[in-house]
Amino acid sequence: KPTLALEYSFARRASKTTPGAKEVAHLWEVGGGTALANLLDVPINETSLKTAVVVVCADLSKQNEVFALVSFWLEQLRARIHK
Repeated sequence: KPTLALEYSFARRASKTTPGAKEVAHLWEVGGGTALANLLDVPINETSLKTAVVVVCADLSKQNEVFALVSFWLEQLRARIHK
């Protein structure tokens, strides 16, 4: 099912470096198109920015939109990082 706004999930595993500790990955997906770009404020904040990894996915079946959409999301991320 497609994501309509902001979806959260996580993955947890035992730490490889600290016995008994857990490592957690927080996974956020923004869906619903460019109109919901302001939702980046939720997962990307001053605390999370230090360890954040961002993946931008594009629908390659819409070849005429790929460059514009990837450029849009990269600019939104740059703006969010520099807030």
